[in-house]
Amino acid sequence: MKLSDVISKENKRTILLVCKTILASASLMLLEGIRVTDVLSLLFVVSFWLLFRKEWDYDRREKIVVGVTAAVITFFVFLHGTQVLHDYEITSISKGICLLTILIGTWLLANHIIAFAYSFLKDKGINASKSLEIPRRKWLLYWLIMLACQIPFYLCFFPGSVISDSTHQILQAMRHSYSNHHPVVQTWMIQGVLWIVSRFTDSLNALVATYVALQEICVTAIYTYIVYTMYRMKVKKSALIIAYVYFALMPFNVMMSDNMWKDTLFSAAFALLIAVLWKALKEDDLADALLIVLSGFVVCMFRNNGWYAYIASLPFLLVLFWKKKRVVVSLVAVVAISVLFRGPIFKAFNVSSPTIAESLSIPLQQIGNVIVKGGELSSEERLMLEQAIEIDKVEDAYDPRCSDPMKDLLNAKESGRYVIDNKVGFLKLWMNLGIRYPGFYLEAFVNQTEGYYNPDIQRYQYTQGVWATQMPIQNTPLLPDSVCRAIKWYISDWAYKLPALGMLKSIGFYVWIFFGLAGLCIFKRDYKKTIIFLPMVLYWGTLIIATPVYAEFRYIYALFLCMPIYLVASISREEKIID
Repeated sequence: MKLSDVISKENKRTILLVCKTILASASLMLLEGIRVTDVLSLLFVVSFWLLFRKEWDYDRREKIVVGVTAAVITFFVFLHGTQVLHDYEITSISKGICLLTILIGTWLLANHIIAFAYSFLKDKGINASKSLEIPRRKWLLYWLIMLACQIPFYLCFFPGSVISDSTHQILQAMRHSYSNHHPVVQTWMIQGVLWIVSRFTDSLNALVATYVALQEICVTAIYTYIVYTMYRMKVKKSALIIAYVYFALMPFNVMMSDNMWKDTLFSAAFALLIAVLWKALKEDDLADALLIVLSGFVVCMFRNNGWYAYIASLPFLLVLFWKKKRVVVSLVAVVAISVLFRGPIFKAFNVSSPTIAESLSIPLQQIGNVIVKGGELSSEERLMLEQAIEIDKVEDAYDPRCSDPMKDLLNAKESGRYVIDNKVGFLKLWMNLGIRYPGFYLEAFVNQTEGYYNPDIQRYQYTQGVWATQMPIQNTPLLPDSVCRAIKWYISDWAYKLPALGMLKSIGFYVWIFFGLAGLCIFKRDYKKTIIFLPMVLYWGTLIIATPVYAEFRYIYALFLCMPIYLVASISREEKIID
């Protein structure tokens, strides 16, 4: 007699339920270091038992979508788990069993939660029940109101927030000597503002104040247009209000608008591009085609990885929009104009390129970790590395969360010229060390990238005021101290210390939601909408393979600006656009 004949169907369900509960509970306890004697372990068991008892009916295609989406989230958790187990004094076999438990338990939990979320959202929508009619002149008023929201912060941190990157660009603008390490187009913009301001004053405070004011005018106009696009796509009024408030008053938005960083305009342009592409799925409008050219150009010119993401997205965009000629022409025009600038125009202005070290953050960190952890190097490998970096300085310089010290060691020797001249040899060296020390490589990779997929990794989001530099730029608040204290309290971390609200500043949480929303579009068979997720996936991917800092908010700020678009696009139903 077969065992399956003895065990009833109901008993099978109970056994499966027990296994799921144990694996999910064990995986979470391993990740968080919770002992089996901790009362929380009992809470997990009871909660997961109740969770897994609920089942949803969906077809095979939907199961695959849910399973793949859960696998993406599980992979992020698994990467974190590989490092958590370093704290456990257990054998390699035990670590393998623990990792397998984390892998299976996390997938079961993620799969069930995602299935519940998708089943709930499948037939939902945030479309307006009746058509809203908002005159276009009112949108001008909404823009002015959003701009007015910036004024208190602008006056409090007058002339604006400035870091070393910005001062380097100011120096380039003053000296007419350019490097593509920082966006040259933005440097030229600063140079243009400098030329106008210098007609009246030599104050660099005036330069910063004018540039930041112009930047705030631009980004608030973009944010208002994004909300206007949502209105045109028939999103309900309450969602429009939430999106508007998010753009106008979220602390990281108002402070990024006040920063002279390249990332502010880049991220705003990225969000505008995504919004226009979403709208272009419905219509082929000349104004939108021009906005694609403008926003796409900024994306391609303000960050090199923005250029790579755009180029990689282009073939898919052209296939989807092939019948919409204005959109196709605008997409191609972005590449043509960017190539013109990156080629002949940059050459005419003697624009220098970044050093090779900027592209080698992850490999440098991995090799550095091998050296720090005492990995053995052959005489040939040591000789080759000594030609590129001073090995004796690696142990003191190495920072597992930031590649700048390793890049500095490489740049110290003729800006990495030896690596440039021996690319194949260094590629073989990097691969050979990876084969011998995969654990050290994985550890270095996770330490360098974890902030972009682990919600529990936190770092500062924005700067306040002017960094200490040798340039005569100083913060001179134009508001009373009491008002400035209130503003600084508002933009502080007080809200993020509250349960749930803290996730609003988490890069990893936004990344999880982003992939979940992309999966929701596939789940709902809104396949065309997935195209607006592609540029962000590729841009995020460039960070994973080359980020110099483990959790730099400004690098991924574009995702925070795009999130309202992704939310409304994935949840809303297909309806005719408002004329």
